[in-house]
Amino acid sequence: MHTDLSSHLHTSKCYQTTQERRNFFTQECCTVKKKRITKKQKSTETNLKMKQRLIKQNKAEEKAENKR
Repeated sequence: MHTDLSSHLHTSKCYQTTQERRNFFTQECCTVKKKRITKKQKSTETNLKMKQRLIKQNKAEEKAENKR
């Protein structure tokens, strides 16, 4: 049943221990989550900018309407 360890280690991406493997995956997951969070933040920031621009545009249009 037991194959030689070198091939086994190779399949598990050269992790010496299960703990190392666990650490690696938790780190990966955390970085992925962080990336997602920053993407979300960026999208909300751009949405806010767009809203502000629209508000300015509307106010400018209102002023133009009032001047007529």
